Amino acid sequence: MAESGPEWTYDFGVFSWLLAEEVFLGAYGTMSRARRVILALAFRSIAWGYCGGAVLLHTGEVLMILLAMYFVLVTLLQRAGDGRSAA
Repeated sequence: MAESGPEWTYDFGVFSWLLAEEVFLGAYGTMSRARRVILALAFRSIAWGYCGGAVLLHTGEVLMILLAMYFVLVTLLQRAGDGRSAA
């Protein structure tokens, strides 16, 4: 049976994830325990949603969403930069 890679790569990925989460949450004493748990769960749900979206939309469907957002952004920036005034 072929091995897919060294076992320490998985451990490094988990450690990196936990370190990033702790950096995101900040110092332990700066907020209450309940607020810290809620913020950690929100961070994890956003990350899982992002990963799940990437898996579900791996066929290129996500490109249409990105293209639509790009068109909206360009349109809003063009409208904001329009030099004509009402006077």
